[in-house]
Amino acid sequence: NGISKELTMRVQRNAQLGISSRHIPEKSVELMSLVSTPLKVELHYEMHCHILTSHPFFQKYNADYPYIMRQLCHMACTTLHTTVGDIIFSAGEVASKPKMYFVRSGSLHYIHINGDGDTVHSGDWLSEPVLWATWVHRGLLKAAQDCQLL
Repeated sequence: NGISKELTMRVQRNAQLGISSRHIPEKSVELMSLVSTPLKVELHYEMHCHILTSHPFFQKYNADYPYIMRQLCHMACTTLHTTVGDIIFSAGEVASKPKMYFVRSGSLHYIHINGDGDTVHSGDWLSEPVLWATWVHRGLLKAAQDCQLL
């Protein structure tokens, strides 16, 4: 089938992580379709707000506009699970759906186009400029461990 052993192993590891993970995607919970939208908004707010407000802008935004922050948590936040070696974005890439990332768990390697590198840890955020401008990524972001990103 032309798929390398390395990629085959990464796919298997990712699937195993998904099976053993305590995180169950919301769409997999049948009863969630019966929960009212206002209640889902509150649920998403409690799930995501404490992570977003680690960033000073979102902390101030939540203090000044809590209703809008609830909507932001409900409509704009998704969780991304990655495994070791997954590439989140590459230098020169312009995302069709730009995203700012908050690292919930794990660590990632960021390698700038000039060759400088850095490790991104749980509690860090990255790609903030996508919120304010048309953005072209200036480096490669690769999972160093299994990670959960918001």
